[in-house]
Amino acid sequence: ACKLLDLLTTLSPDEFQLHEWLYITDTIDAVYRPVDLNPVALTDEAAEALGMESSEHSALTPATTIGNSSSEASVRRPFLGGSVVDGADTKAMARDDFLRSVLQPFFSQLSMYSYEATYSMGVPDVQLCRRGLLEDVLDESTMA
Repeated sequence: ACKLLDLLTTLSPDEFQLHEWLYITDTIDAVYRPVDLNPVALTDEAAEALGMESSEHSALTPATTIGNSSSEASVRRPFLGGSVVDGADTKAMARDDFLRSVLQPFFSQLSMYSYEATYSMGVPDVQLCRRGLLEDVLDESTMA
């Protein structure tokens, strides 16, 4: 589900833009978050819930990297596509480690990442999106 949301925010099809506000904060509040903001977007609510949960545990270094280098700023890429953790390593992770190192950074930064990517006027890297989607669909370890 997270990878699908990641692809939808990266590609930003017209059909998704109407409902985007349900999933991510698509206003300036994504970048400059007011202290008294009550999140409406599902990813922001999940980030808050995971943030409270992860503050009780020792924090791991986030497994995802945000953004593109300045030379690649005109290309929008999926947030989860920049993961420094190998797919096999991700599957072998304990659930709590996966939540803290992959999902919590994803949920907490997706709105800002999407907002900045949209207003940088970058074009989506369709080939990378297609390759990632095909890898996920054809992954034999997830087939029953």
